[in-house]
Parts: sequence; structure tokens; C-alpha cells
Amino acid sequence: MSRCIAGLICLAALTLSGCARQSTPPAPQVAQQEPLYPVSMYHLYGYINRAGKLVIKPRYAHAWDFHEGLARIMLHGCCGYIDTTGKIVIQPRFPEASDFSEGLAAIGYSGVQRGYSDTSGREVIPARFAWASDFRGGLAAVRTASWLGHAGNMGYIDRAGRFVIKPRFDRAEDFSEGLAAVLVNGKWGYVNKKGDFAIKPRFEDRHAEEVALPFSEGLAPVNVAGKWGYIDGAGATVIPPRFDLAFPFSEGLAIVVAADKMGYIDRAGKFAVKPRRWRVGFFSEGLATVDVWSRDDFSDSKCGYLDRAGKMVIEPRFCEGCEFRDGLAWVMVKERQGVRYNAYIDRTGKYVWGPYPGD
Repeated sequence: MSRCIAGLICLAALTLSGCARQSTPPAPQVAQQEPLYPVSMYHLYGYINRAGKLVIKPRYAHAWDFHEGLARIMLHGCCGYIDTTGKIVIQPRFPEASDFSEGLAAIGYSGVQRGYSDTSGREVIPARFAWASDFRGGLAAVRTASWLGHAGNMGYIDRAGRFVIKPRFDRAEDFSEGLAAVLVNGKWGYVNKKGDFAIKPRFEDRHAEEVALPFSEGLAPVNVAGKWGYIDGAGATVIPPRFDLAFPFSEGLAIVVAADKMGYIDRAGKFAVKPRRWRVGFFSEGLATVDVWSRDDFSDSKCGYLDRAGKMVIEPRFCEGCEFRDGLAWVMVKERQGVRYNAYIDRTGKYVWGPYPGD
């Protein structure tokens, strides 16, 4: 996950509906022969297929989605990877690990030791970085090790571990649509894959940590003097800054916040779904999560799903909900005495699997 976006998660807890881990539009995944979904039953994780049939029995301490044919799992406090049959192909030995992206996965050990593993488990890029992001478009953002108490700079490496863009940035985000947001001397701009500034650093706000977000569908949200708008790949303003908060586009619509209300705008900056006092998520497969409540402390908040017209197509009855993927969405149905009852639903809101007690 981009750390620039990760900084919005605390705010997203109050604004964005859906999975806490989901703070950017759902990334396209390579189609699998049969999509599998992680499930939690009695504090162990396994996998179901789209029909809700348990195909990999729960036996992991934690499990994540499949990416490029492999899924990250955790056993005995370490991460490893399994294939779609449940066979462990990379033994759990990494204290930290990410999902595979472009054939490599970032792995980490104690302290500031992060590198990359290939799909055989071989450490092809030695763990020598203080931070290592996922590969996007052939490049990955990394931070050099700190020196004498000073944080290292960030740059971009290729799949051989060589610096293609030298570490000279205070912060560097993942590439998206050929551009990456970088911070230099307190100002944000965007570089291309050669390391040249396609959009010179000019975005700054001393009162906000997040100022320039990734490009999605040709536009990027930027913070200009405390208000958010959108620019194109040339840096030209397409939607003037007038929102309190703005997120990347997903399926033609973008979430914006204005006067403590959330809505969706189209690429012309017009409201496709008018702002209301609710929490909404990114669109995926034509639907988006929405949280509604009546109490000021949100204690009665319930999650449902909207269509692109803003119509409630699955009534709010869940405690939490995630985006749809290959026709199914994870939901938390209830929580009793610290036990979370989770399930998967289809696009009609019908249970395909569960509810079962889990994590």
C-alpha cells in the first residue's frame, strides 16, 4: 500500500466506508481459473470458491487474497505463500511480507532490512532497504537505510535491484499510469520513469501530510492551500480545488468530502451522487459500500451497498463490508463478546458463505 494513501486511513475510518485496508481503488487482478476468497472460521483461515464451497480448509493464523497465483499466509508469526491447491510453495519464514506484484514480493526482517523474493522463495534482491514498496510498471519505491539518525532518501529500483531513479526524494509513492508522486523540500510533484519531473514540485500544505495522490483514470487528486481538486498528466487543473478531501477515481466516479458530507463526482467535477452524511467506499463491479447511522457516536452504524446512481441496492444491515471482487463481497454480520461473525454475499445481498465466527 502506498504510504501516502496510508496516512489517510485514520481519516478514512471516519469517512471511507468498507474495509479498513482499502484506501485506494481496488487494483485490477490477473484473472484466475477459479477465484478463491480468504475466510475466517474459529480464528483460523482457509479459502472458499465463488460457490461458497470450502476448498482449502482453515489452518492458517491469517490469510490474504491471491495475487499472481499465490496467496500470502501466516503461520507461527511468519509469512509464507501457498498456491491455489493450498500447498505451501514458500515456507513461512518472513516476519513481514507483501503480496506478489510483477513476479516479486517485498519481504522484511527485523529492523530496517527489506528486500524482494521471487515466486520460488529465492531472495533475488537482498534485504538492504529501510522501506520497500510493491513493483508497479517495472519499478519499486525504496528508502535507503538511515545514517547517523537521519532518515534515508527514497528512489526507485528495477527488478534487478538497481537504482533507475537515484534516491533523492524525501518521500516517493508508487507509479501509477506512468507517474509517481514525490516530495522534495516540502513540495510535491510527479516524476516519470526516467526520474524527470513531468509535473514540477508545487503542491504544498504545511497543515496537511497528504498533498498529492496517485493518478487513476487520467486524473490525480491534489491539495492546493487546503482544498482538493484534480490535475491531468500534464499538471493542468481539470477540476478546480474546492473540496475538503478528494480520492482517486474508480469506475468513472471519485469520492469527495465537502462540509462533512460525502458524495461522488464525475470527471467533469459534477456531482453524480449528491453529498450526504454517510460514509462511502470506492466503486468496484458497479457497487460501493455505504455506512449510515442515526447516533452521533456512530454506534448504530450499518453498512450496505450503492449503485452508481446512488440507489441503495443492498440495504444496510452489516457491521462492515468490503468491495466486490469477482461477484462476491466480504461482510461482518455482527460482533458479540469480541467475536466477529463474517460472511460473503453476492450482488443481491444473499449469503454465499457464512456467517461464521472468526477474527
